[in-house]
Amino acid sequence: LGSIIPGIGTLLGGLIGGGAGGLLGGLFGHKKNPYTIDQVLLEGDQFSIGKTWNQKQTDTITAQLKADIASLNTMMSSMGLKAGNAYLGTVRDDPNNKDPDQRSVSLKDLLGGVQLRSDDNATFSQALAQGMPASFDSVAAFQTAVTQLKGMADTVDALGVAVSKFNSDGTVTVSGFTEATGDLRTALDAMLNGKTVSTSDLQSQVATITEFVSNTMPNLMKATVDGQQSWVEQMEALKKTYADAASQAGSYGLDGNALNDKFSALYREGYEQNMRSLSESGQSVKARLLAAQGDQQGADLLDFDLSASQQKRQLAESWKGFLGEAYTGNQTYLDQATALEKTLAAERLAIQKSYADKAAAAAKAEADAKTQA
Repeated sequence: LGSIIPGIGTLLGGLIGGGAGGLLGGLFGHKKNPYTIDQVLLEGDQFSIGKTWNQKQTDTITAQLKADIASLNTMMSSMGLKAGNAYLGTVRDDPNNKDPDQRSVSLKDLLGGVQLRSDDNATFSQALAQGMPASFDSVAAFQTAVTQLKGMADTVDALGVAVSKFNSDGTVTVSGFTEATGDLRTALDAMLNGKTVSTSDLQSQVATITEFVSNTMPNLMKATVDGQQSWVEQMEALKKTYADAASQAGSYGLDGNALNDKFSALYREGYEQNMRSLSESGQSVKARLLAAQGDQQGADLLDFDLSASQQKRQLAESWKGFLGEAYTGNQTYLDQATALEKTLAAERLAIQKSYADKAAAAAKAEADAKTQA
């Protein structure tokens, strides 16, 4: 002990070996009184018992002290904990001590001043420095507090959360995010930065925000108008979904207008798709009517125009499915669209020429018949 705190060994030696009088009485009680006193030290990152004294009574505290210290040292080793050398005080059973506070002192009463650290885990060290309670009901409570702080440190590290304060009530004060980027970082900052929450609530909120930003919002932005419901029913459902998502995005500090714009685009796309389908059905019926009325050329041209429109749309949709909206600037697509346009024009002209040739041949045959008559 003298090597730990200069002078303390000399002082105790003098007290025990010499006539220290009242001072000795204050430390140990009257020399005829019963007492058991054990010094507790921290040395080499381990708890230990220093000197012990027992007089005129059965020692009922040292065995338990040894067991508690062994348990603490197991925890220190298993968790890689470090601590500066220190004299923590005395555990005592000293019923006649003049100082009532010194009559019964257990190991738990000395643990409030223990300062632990982890040289391998900066977050855990921060938690130990900030979050340990000032006092403990038992040695087990001390160990539980250390274990809980380790769990809190591991949780915030796993979540990529920077913490300004670990609190002894099991909460943390968030100061930022070390791994999230882009919209996820924006949303996490908006909802959690500066807030004090329990680590379980922190896990839940980070998971909820991550799910929204990483999955819900992108999926809504990629949605199409295809579905099993009627178009009107689908739009009503989507309208509420997008409105709720836009509101949630706004609360996260994200651009909710992007979702509103996406719904408007879906509405326009769905409306145009349905009107085009109805129009094409009408064209098909009209072509059949022309054929029934004897205008086969008109029917064939109307059917061709309907097919041409569908082919151009199919080409565009195939490229859009591959590249998204960027397809309109892709040179290969533009080349294919131009080639298709030329092909369709030539095919339509061929239909017209075929009927013109048939009409010319019929007119010539009619003229020849009149000449021969």
